[in-house]
Amino acid sequence: MDIAGATSSTTSPPASLPTSINAERRERLHYIQAMRATAIIIVVATHCRDPFLENTFIRSDEAGVLFRHINVVFIYISGFLFQFLLGRFTYYRYLHTKLINVIVPYLAWSIPAIAAYLIGIKSLNGFDAPIWFDSAPKLVLFMLATGTHLAPFWFIPMMAIVYIASPILVRMDRTPWGYLAIAPLLLISILVGRSAHDANPMKNFLFYVPVYVIGMAVSHYREQVIPQLSRYFPVLLLAIILPLVAIALDPWLDNVEFITKILFCLGLTGLCAKFSRNIPSWVNYLGNISFGIYFVHYYIVAILNIAAKSVLNGFFSGSFIAYSVTVIAVLVPSIVTVTIAKKVMGRYSRMFIGA
Repeated sequence: MDIAGATSSTTSPPASLPTSINAERRERLHYIQAMRATAIIIVVATHCRDPFLENTFIRSDEAGVLFRHINVVFIYISGFLFQFLLGRFTYYRYLHTKLINVIVPYLAWSIPAIAAYLIGIKSLNGFDAPIWFDSAPKLVLFMLATGTHLAPFWFIPMMAIVYIASPILVRMDRTPWGYLAIAPLLLISILVGRSAHDANPMKNFLFYVPVYVIGMAVSHYREQVIPQLSRYFPVLLLAIILPLVAIALDPWLDNVEFITKILFCLGLTGLCAKFSRNIPSWVNYLGNISFGIYFVHYYIVAILNIAAKSVLNGFFSGSFIAYSVTVIAVLVPSIVTVTIAKKVMGRYSRMFIGA
């Protein structure tokens, strides 16, 4: 998913790098690609819960504990990649690349979702726009600025703030002891919390920026940190189930879920790094097109949401088999759609589909 900091294709290291560094970077990209592939599968699986009935296991509090804040995986990877590629960082080039490869496809894929509201396919009742957004142009502006028109799209306006703030993050990386800022950032995150309905990009930025910075820190100190993460990855991965033990601790449960998802990110890094030499080529491809899948997949979920209220109501009754079939039924067409778009559009595909 090229949303982090890449300013050119991450599959080809710069020719000016020494051979030893080229080999090192190629090896490292294997586990980064595996993390990207895993992250997009997790995101798709999370959104595939939406068509299921509220009183089913798939939508239960216990399942919700496992999925809540799981999007931190992508944010963590974004921070990791941003720091990993800082040697090529220039602010203007970085913003230009993000405009072309992130914002432009975001605008393109927003058109169907926004049109659905404007022509009445989806109701504006209960939409979280301020009361002064009382005309179609103002509502379109609000949707694009917040990403509230499609469930996953809140991520882009929040990341846009990260892009704008990138010089501060660069300074943090290049300042001795700069990563000590993680502790106060985490405190601010817990105090601020995630915005309701993800309708406030700035609040979400404050909530998620420590995850981004932790990703940067792991990349910065990867020679020391990743061997330890590879050693203890099972324990870190299992942290994701800890909130199940404390499920009655509401309202602190949300903070517990958030911290354990960060530990899960660290465990995922260790897992992918440990087995990076044995990653098959299809995982690398899935990592390459992960951002395209991000844009496409929820439109398929939206179709299933409609079907769940009519002809397929019984199917979405909550069985794990039905859920697994749903994940496959969303993931496979998404991959096919992105693959076709890449072949048809060639080198311009990233401007349309982000891959």
